[in-house]
Amino acid sequence: MSVTETPTEVEKYKVILIGDAGVGKTSLARRQVDSSFDFKMNPTVGTSHMKSKLTIENHNVELMIWDTAGHEQFASLVPLYSRNADVCVVVASVVNLDSYNNIQVWIERLHEAGEYPPIIVALNKIDLLEDPPLTIDEIRAKYANGIENIIYTSARTGDGVAQLFGQVAADAILFQRNMKRSETVNQILQTPEPKKKTSCC
Repeated sequence: MSVTETPTEVEKYKVILIGDAGVGKTSLARRQVDSSFDFKMNPTVGTSHMKSKLTIENHNVELMIWDTAGHEQFASLVPLYSRNADVCVVVASVVNLDSYNNIQVWIERLHEAGEYPPIIVALNKIDLLEDPPLTIDEIRAKYANGIENIIYTSARTGDGVAQLFGQVAADAILFQRNMKRSETVNQILQTPEPKKKTSCC
């Protein structure tokens, strides 16, 4: 997968970042958008929006990144933020086991809102982990059943961030392509067949 920064005719996609408070959602977005990291990042209140432009597989993409608050009092707003999302990134912290356990909780909230975009799990703060991390297969079996794309990241060092958002762009492109194909098929199925002319003798 090749990713470079030079879009011309741009395809816009909405991606939402959800997950517990303090797992680094805002920091991941900031690292992707302007290659920065702030040790004193304030918690997100409600939601914030950022844009990231990249080129992947001959597609010029603009990701409209919705960074959401992870505090429990904002959980009820997931249906509002997730509407028409092309990709959802569930972020957990490798130094916060509760955030691992809540991966499925966030996915369920998304599905309860009637939204079923592709889901990617980002396991952030890998730079703070002293022991070897769990394997992706172990993570999938214990915390993220059925999720194909699980990526270790560090917003602080930038490790895995380009891979994460490159996958986001690829999934968004494929998701929209499949949506358009489904709409075309539905239109064909709903189009009534012309009535056959009958001839009288």
